[in-house]
Amino acid sequence: MGQLLEQRQMLMARIDEAISQGSQLSMKSRQFLQEAHSLDQTIRSLIMEQKETVQQKLSELQQHKSAFDKYNYTYGATAYGAFFDVKK
Repeated sequence: MGQLLEQRQMLMARIDEAISQGSQLSMKSRQFLQEAHSLDQTIRSLIMEQKETVQQKLSELQQHKSAFDKYNYTYGATAYGAFFDVKK
């Protein structure tokens, strides 16, 4: 997926360069390319928003897992004996 996004970005950069240099394109072709570029920018911003949301949820999940592990000790009863061991 990342490679496809990079290829798309390289293509869009070439299109942007061609538009800025005033390549010989018909007015209709130029309009389509400008619309494609605009849509690409919108898609990129949406992808970045989704990426940030996923990273935030992953971080929250890791925090919840850490808290769960603290309160639900699953490695046996040996740790409990260390705290409740009473000498007689």
